[in-house]
Amino acid sequence: MNAIMTEQVVFPKNNEQLMVLKKSEVTVYVQAPTVETQITQHFINMESQAIEAVYTFPLPLESVLLDVLVKLDDKLIRGQIQKKAEAIEGYEGAISDGDTAVLLEKVDEGLFTLNLGNLLSGQKAEVTLIYSQLLHWLDKEIRYVLPTVITPRYGYSPLEPQQQHDYDFRAEYPLTFEMKISGLLSDADIHSPTHPIKAYKNEKTVMISLNKEAFLDRDLVINFLSTSDKTSYSVAEKDEQQYAVIASFKPEISNEIEIQRQARSLHIVVDCSGSMQGDSINQAKQALLLVLDELEPEDYFSVIRFGSSIEKMTDDLIPATQENIALIRPRIRHMQADLGGTEICNALDTVMCQRSTLYYQDVFLITDGEVWGDDELSELSRQLKKRAIRVFSVGVGSAVSEKLVREIAQETHGACEFVTPGEEMVNKIHRHFKRILKPMFYKKNINWGQEVLWQSELPALFPGDQYTVYALLKEKPVVDIILTAKTDNDLTISETLKCDLNQQGRQSAVTRMVVDQQLMTLDNNERVEQAVRYQLMDETTAFLMVDENEEREGDELPAFRKVQQMMAAGWGGSSSVVLGSDDFSLDDSAPFVSESEDLKYLDIPAFLRRDSEPEPRSSRVMFSKAAPAVYNQNEVEEVKPQVFIESLDTFINDHKLELQSLSLDDLLENGLPDEIADNLFQCLEQVDERSSQLIVWFVYQLALRLLGRFNGFRRQLRKASKSVHLKEASREFIDDILDDVYESGW
Repeated sequence: MNAIMTEQVVFPKNNEQLMVLKKSEVTVYVQAPTVETQITQHFINMESQAIEAVYTFPLPLESVLLDVLVKLDDKLIRGQIQKKAEAIEGYEGAISDGDTAVLLEKVDEGLFTLNLGNLLSGQKAEVTLIYSQLLHWLDKEIRYVLPTVITPRYGYSPLEPQQQHDYDFRAEYPLTFEMKISGLLSDADIHSPTHPIKAYKNEKTVMISLNKEAFLDRDLVINFLSTSDKTSYSVAEKDEQQYAVIASFKPEISNEIEIQRQARSLHIVVDCSGSMQGDSINQAKQALLLVLDELEPEDYFSVIRFGSSIEKMTDDLIPATQENIALIRPRIRHMQADLGGTEICNALDTVMCQRSTLYYQDVFLITDGEVWGDDELSELSRQLKKRAIRVFSVGVGSAVSEKLVREIAQETHGACEFVTPGEEMVNKIHRHFKRILKPMFYKKNINWGQEVLWQSELPALFPGDQYTVYALLKEKPVVDIILTAKTDNDLTISETLKCDLNQQGRQSAVTRMVVDQQLMTLDNNERVEQAVRYQLMDETTAFLMVDENEEREGDELPAFRKVQQMMAAGWGGSSSVVLGSDDFSLDDSAPFVSESEDLKYLDIPAFLRRDSEPEPRSSRVMFSKAAPAVYNQNEVEEVKPQVFIESLDTFINDHKLELQSLSLDDLLENGLPDEIADNLFQCLEQVDERSSQLIVWFVYQLALRLLGRFNGFRRQLRKASKSVHLKEASREFIDDILDDVYESGW
């Protein structure tokens, strides 16, 4: 457990107690090719007791954390990045001693958790994160994204309970934003599809700020459109006995070279899970219609929409004739996000079962990416790659999960695009098709002119896109750096760069960005050593800051407070981030999905699941062990024990869950009465056992009394119970709960 938990969970009584996070202030410095972002999170304890606030939040995938600053009231305190185990031990020790401590961890790619422990009553804390990232050109465009919110994800979360993101519809976290642009992009056309902005320009810089109140409920996107041809660069920085080098190429195919278009099979796969309701499904329909416009009669295509189930909108692959396209268009216009959970792996399995007579096969995937389950998806990506099936993904929505959308494309030698509501989609779809139709450059090589100690892997190369390569060289490159790439037919493209020595910006930024990329290729021991040496945040390290409190507030542990997420705007059809949403409809036959539509198919996690009664809508919110929420027994239909067990069996099979992954939320969703859930929750809090083992044992003992000896689910439970090792006191606690069950007449 990465955070000190209280002996007894305290339920917040009013909205002020929920608002531990008061606001976020963001300042961005853009000087192409880099951008530095400073995020200051303001916290305050408005309660009469000390608290431990836990906040999980997103950062860009390719960002490198350069510094963390902590200010308690008016006191600035420095911390450092340590081995994760040492940092956690130091944090827990500080909390036990009554000191204030800050622990920052990277819990997944693009996700971080901040533990702010022993924040005293009335005390304020400001945590400033400073990170850097490289800007990437796509044609003449650069897209800057500030992720602000994590949307609910389908599947079993690998995060610990206190790290998992919960939601409160009352939460409002203001966002202030300023961007200072200098250098190359100060002459670019700048606009934001997500927020109204205003600009002030002088001779050397452009200042951007928000023109309207904003909150942490949608990603903030700034687009730059420039006609500059200064898009490629190379920079080196000396690091002891080696040189860290970043080289960024943007190779083009000469207009004189004529490339013959090859017929291909295109598997169009669209996410129709519940989280796509509203803006996202409207974007998906628009994208699908644009994709059909790009097909030629000699191509073949299929359309698959997926959620918890798979629906083939075509009979496997069919010719892209005018008749076939005309038949599919009306069905696309009427398509809804009504297929439940995001079972993306089943959809990709279906693709691999489709037979094609054409050599070139690609997948055009449209999704919001809101799903857990990296291992299975990575294995499917490898299978697609073996069959030379590339995935070209499009991430849609106001808070896309960048990780899934980007990684599935990269692992299959495809590419990705992101489109937020209100952003122009035509150019992005057309650009994707240009990538699909151009030849693949497999044979890639870089001549650094010096001995290479380490180099990052060269990605799939599509002319017109920018590619960044990281390297550690024995000596400074004194000659041109040359990239060459060839197709199977020996079509060659190349680009030559001159290397500059870093003379500006944050000291060691280049070196730390290179080493950050190298970490993923090192074994665990060397990875930890390098991460601590260069003060880099990854899964093996954590940031720790401790401030000794002179005035201790007794020996009591702080009350646990999880900072609830705002719900992403437009998520699940609950609202829209598109201005003039009625005009956003594709036509009169595909009206905008309003808030009044049935939400029973939403694939939201357990802590937001509601009962299946369509009217009246239930506001009963499920809870997790780490951060329970108030729930109301009267709003859930009571079921009999036999029905509960049968429902649980179906639930496990439908969601392909392991019994050991069952949570108390899952039991509640399938009809476990609140009174019994209360008792079981107290058991989870009071005994020193793994919650998964306690839950499996409870369900097994209940099933023993209800199910026949040869029942398949009982056998499954019996097998799982063999791996359960509970103390005698824990077993007796469960027996007491079961006795209460039967005394209550349930």
